[in-house]
Amino acid sequence: MTGRNLAIVAVVVFAIGVGAVVRTPFGGWLQSFVYGSGVRWEDAYRGLDAAEPSGVHDIERRRLAWAQAEDEPPAGMTIGPRLHRPGVLARLRYETFDVAGYPLEAWEVRALVPRLPDIAPRREGEHPQLGWMGCPDECRAELEHANGTVITQSGEPGLGGEWILRMPVGETLDLGRRSLVTHDIFADLGRQLPITFRREGGRDIPEPAAIRVTLLDVCRPRVRIGTVTRLEFYPFTTVPIPRGFATTRWVQLDGCA
Repeated sequence: MTGRNLAIVAVVVFAIGVGAVVRTPFGGWLQSFVYGSGVRWEDAYRGLDAAEPSGVHDIERRRLAWAQAEDEPPAGMTIGPRLHRPGVLARLRYETFDVAGYPLEAWEVRALVPRLPDIAPRREGEHPQLGWMGCPDECRAELEHANGTVITQSGEPGLGGEWILRMPVGETLDLGRRSLVTHDIFADLGRQLPITFRREGGRDIPEPAAIRVTLLDVCRPRVRIGTVTRLEFYPFTTVPIPRGFATTRWVQLDGCA
């Protein structure tokens, strides 16, 4: 093997070794010195394997097929091209009406579209997808610097994300009669709207009889996973003895008021 070939092999082996080390806690700790703040950042959609696949030749047809499998679009909605890029924070207003057309309820909900997979555990003791989550000093400093906020969920808009990406801002659309689940991204509890019936004059009257939705506005935030890796030491020892590496992660949303 020539010297040139040996050099190429050495470079390849070195690159593979660096890639392997970077994925370890030790590699994360070393990277914290490269990133001046000590925080490593990754796009949340890529980090949670929620990014849309690329290179699909019939992606538009597949988008609509996936959306129709999730739920039906609002009645009378013109199914045109996307008006908003994926990854927006959408704010929607829902209104319900009785059979006579009188308003019953109205509420707003904010959610990331499309939704991210579950960020935090749903039940106590469940292992979160991102491992140990918290907001150490580095996290608080980044939040203050970017005027951001930590999120533990992406919210539930109540309507298929693909339809929201194709909805004009400010246009009110009819959802007809359907059950809904909405969950504001910053709220602890969601909201369920089942279809119920009440007996009146010998008839079963649906309530609500009609639902309308309006996309009030969209904002494109920066949603990132922040990671901090620290070398920890055993306490109460005269000579510092390394105990291992501890990694903490959080999901940060910046750029929307």
